[in-house]
Amino acid sequence: ARSRLPDRSDVADDLGSLESIVRDIDKTLRRELRLLHHGLAEDAGLEMAVADLAEVTERETDLIITTSIDLRHEPSRVQLSALYRAAQEAVTNVRKHADAQNVRIEVSEQDGRFVLQVDDDGSGNDGQPGLGLTTTSERFEALGGAASLLTRSSGGTRFEGWLPIPREPKQ
Repeated sequence: ARSRLPDRSDVADDLGSLESIVRDIDKTLRRELRLLHHGLAEDAGLEMAVADLAEVTERETDLIITTSIDLRHEPSRVQLSALYRAAQEAVTNVRKHADAQNVRIEVSEQDGRFVLQVDDDGSGNDGQPGLGLTTTSERFEALGGAASLLTRSSGGTRFEGWLPIPREPKQ
């Protein structure tokens, strides 16, 4: 409809504003639907879930995301969910606040722990975690782990969380 109107028309300007609002609503709805689909990590596996998170985020933003999942042990369903939700929250914060171009999501095993690191090359943070990161940290602590957010002096932010690898039952 806007293309049928003269460029300097008040109605064309209003339609342009409405188009912007609809795009913002669409992005918000897509993000919220992904958050509701939290069972993806448990059902499809952490590697596939993180790959999906990266793919969707790249499609919706200008971010370039690399991922690396290197696990020898299988996290429990609760741990899978916690790791995936933490990665989602960290990426959401990068999208909202970091003004970054690159993000790296890595899950590995170190010293008997599952370790999630989400690094960006953005502007850092003000040191005050919001509700999402506070909830993530509490979830990790409840599972015997911890989480933190660090602004690096070289620029960017690192979210790091860890959970203990369950001990193998004695036979």
